[in-house]
Formats: sequence, structure tokens, C-alpha cells
Amino acid sequence: MVLYWLVMLVAMMSPQLAQPIRHLWLRSLTRRRWIAIVLFLLGYVSIWTLAGLILMPVAALLRFFVGEGWFGASGVALLLVIFWQSSPWKQSCLNHCHWTPRLSPFGLAANLDCWRYGMVNGLWCVGNCWALMLLPLTVLQTHLIIMAVVTLILMFDRYRPVRLAKWRIPFEEKILNKLSQLSTRYGIGIDNSCMDLETFYRTSLKRL
Repeated sequence: MVLYWLVMLVAMMSPQLAQPIRHLWLRSLTRRRWIAIVLFLLGYVSIWTLAGLILMPVAALLRFFVGEGWFGASGVALLLVIFWQSSPWKQSCLNHCHWTPRLSPFGLAANLDCWRYGMVNGLWCVGNCWALMLLPLTVLQTHLIIMAVVTLILMFDRYRPVRLAKWRIPFEEKILNKLSQLSTRYGIGIDNSCMDLETFYRTSLKRL
């Protein structure tokens, strides 16, 4: 079970580690770069391994108590995804994922800094991604397809900029871009930068 989780973790989380690994590569001495990355990964994977020991039994319990399929465990997991992706707590975790610490140049302090960076980044990443990671665990027949879709969502989500932590509609930016294009086409011409859907709606009413 742990091995399966680690394989799933490598497949889904590897694309998200480009930013922290780049930070380690640029901020570490040349002879220490690979050591820094390995220590970071040890801390990061250890946190996600503990998360897996919780998420996998939760998925199994969902399948047991509410049944399999989208009208059972997968449907419950999808509702959790929608709720969490909309919440300010999720946005706060995502904001902290962008944190890049100062690293000591050499010695034990450098090793501890890299390991601690992996642990802290892993904790915030779990907070950001746990609901999306739970979803594939509840799906059996189309597991690989859901994994691929969730991986793409995680990649898109991970590199969004820091924003105010508040309740939001999932993929609000995409919706705003489409509305902005429509408003321009019909002569309303509203700029959607730094705007949420509620503000966009109010501004549209004023322009009409």
C-alpha cells in the first residue's frame, strides 16, 4: 500500500517541484546541490507518506460505507474537492507553497535547512492538495484517467500567484477571462484584472 502511494506521489507531484528544486539549485554551493535536493525530497516525501497513511484508509472507508462510483465515494470526494478548492484555507496553503527560505551555505546547518524546507513545503502542499489527491483513490475503474486529470489541475493550480485568502469559485480566473471577452465583444469593455466574480457582476451592471 505504501509503495503504491509513493508511485502515485511521484507521478502526480513531480511536476510541482520545479520551483523549490530551482531555488535549491540556485541557492546552494555547486558541490552541495544534489545533496540539498535529496535532503529536500526526503523531508517532502516523508510528509506526503504520512498523509497517504491517512488518505488511503479514508478512501477505503468511503468506498465501504457509501459504495463505489460517482454516486458513492467518488461523488463525496468530488464534493470535498469543490468545497476545499473554494475555501480561503486552501488559498492560504497555496500562498505558503510559494515560500522560499534562506539556506545556510554549508555544514550541518545547510543540511537541516534543506530538510526543513522539504518538510515545511510538504506540509503546505498537503494542505493545498489533499482533496484532489483523495479523489483518484476513490475511483477504481478509471483510476489512471482521473490521476492524469488531477495531475493537470495540480500543475495549473500550483503556479497560480499569491492571492487574498477568501472564498472563491474554482477556476474563477477562467470564467472571468471568458466574461471579459464577452463584455468586450458587446461593447461593455470591463478589465477583469484583480477582480472577482462579484465585483465583475457589479461593474457590469454599472456599465449597462
